[in-house]
Amino acid sequence: MRIAYLVHWNEGPRSGVFKKVAGQISEWTRLGHRVALFLFTSGTGEEWGRELGGVEVVVQSYQGGLSRLLDFRKLAQRVRQWGPDVLYHRFDHYYYSLPALLRKFSSVLEINSNDLTEMRMDKDLRYHFHRLTRARVLKAAAGTVFVSRELSEVPEFSRYTQISTIIGNGINLDDFLVSKSLASAPPAPAAVSAQTAADGLSRRDGGYGEAPAIGAAEAPASSATETLAFSASEAHASGATVAPASGAPGPAGVMAGLLVLDEPGPSGREPTRELQESAQLGHQERERPYEPHQPEQFQPVPQPNDSDLTHHPEQSQHLQQFHQMPHPNQPPARQLGDPSVQQSPAAADAVQLVFIGSPGQAWHGVDAIAELAKARPQWSFDLIGVDASGLPAPVPVNMTFHGRLARKDYQPLLERADLAIGTLALYRKQMKEASPLKVREYMANGLPVITAYEETDFPEPVPFILQLPNSPGNVRDGLAQIDAFASAWRRRKVPRKAISHLDTRVKESQRLSYMKLIREKGERS
Repeated sequence: MRIAYLVHWNEGPRSGVFKKVAGQISEWTRLGHRVALFLFTSGTGEEWGRELGGVEVVVQSYQGGLSRLLDFRKLAQRVRQWGPDVLYHRFDHYYYSLPALLRKFSSVLEINSNDLTEMRMDKDLRYHFHRLTRARVLKAAAGTVFVSRELSEVPEFSRYTQISTIIGNGINLDDFLVSKSLASAPPAPAAVSAQTAADGLSRRDGGYGEAPAIGAAEAPASSATETLAFSASEAHASGATVAPASGAPGPAGVMAGLLVLDEPGPSGREPTRELQESAQLGHQERERPYEPHQPEQFQPVPQPNDSDLTHHPEQSQHLQQFHQMPHPNQPPARQLGDPSVQQSPAAADAVQLVFIGSPGQAWHGVDAIAELAKARPQWSFDLIGVDASGLPAPVPVNMTFHGRLARKDYQPLLERADLAIGTLALYRKQMKEASPLKVREYMANGLPVITAYEETDFPEPVPFILQLPNSPGNVRDGLAQIDAFASAWRRRKVPRKAISHLDTRVKESQRLSYMKLIREKGERS
């Protein structure tokens, strides 16, 4: 298919949206589709061209005022000239020429948030204009992709959409693979330090740039050592030694920190069964017929079971430990404040937590993180992308604000963390469900997560996500649960198998099947 991706975005490689769009386009291109990005931006868009080498990038810069409408019309004309089979648009604002453009082609809108509740928090002139014009865009599209079930059920969307589906946000798990040598002997009981695992990690600026090759010592064919692909997080948990990074090219099959699946490994062996199955995910998904979304028939994501352990004995010990973990959302027998309750060991020990966010988004709940930091002064909190503005003084001294960082700069913070923090105040947007990009990045790094909302891709409870109530005071009232979660998961990592359905290959295969359906429907009508 010829796919035109139309997006209005002003931020660069450090933003989650940039990473997501670049990842989608890269995967569509890898699967053989011709893709062109049509970017509407107040900047130059140069970083998109560098990131998407080989992909056509059409940039239309704009100024303020009425000229912005004319500038968008120029970009719309470029889309018409390119002539896509499918027009994919990240839903944003109304422009006079946008509805007609969406009707001309088989078009799909991607809905990432409740635009009305977000803009209502400001209630400026933009909000009133958007409220009056948004329906013209929604009604013009042939299909709609929602990132959560809740969004698909919002009347301000559902009354206008024709054919819709739900695809939660994904992440390229291959970006978090490293090469390591795993000896046949059982691993030592002590976990590898974060720095040891970090030495072998491929760090990519913004999540998708080129990374230096990782050199690994090549073992002779007769050796008991096998070259596998693992996440840095699994290296933490396994106690195995990670091959040090090197500026020189690695052995055959190891490039840019990834094990190339279609080539034998350093010892001449084929990749492991787990890797082969992972590589085939996209192909398997593409062969499945697409079924339009029906919320009442949503199937929970299957969790690891005993049959999985039989087929993957190399993971049996790890997954058995996973099943034995206590569920974090089970309320404690006695509440905090009961004189008979002693503080858990995690509350007294040093626990390292990390958070990634954006400034000016109250629903992230940075104030709730400050409340937790004050209640647990022994713990340390690394906050990326936000600052202390808006927090009441004094700000807890165990909170470190790093500001906006590229991935290569904040990756070490993820590697040294014990736990990660997701969105804690989604109620401020009058929402209860989400699939944040940052939470996928946390889990790709093996980090268990503290959240306060329903996770789209985990409709059933899982041990590595602590879901606090989506209401004010959730941290204060949930301290006992947070302590128990920290005790259970400190120095433990989320099994990669448990999050395989979040991979970009799975998500984008579903999205492409949906776009094919919309195209075929348009051709018949």
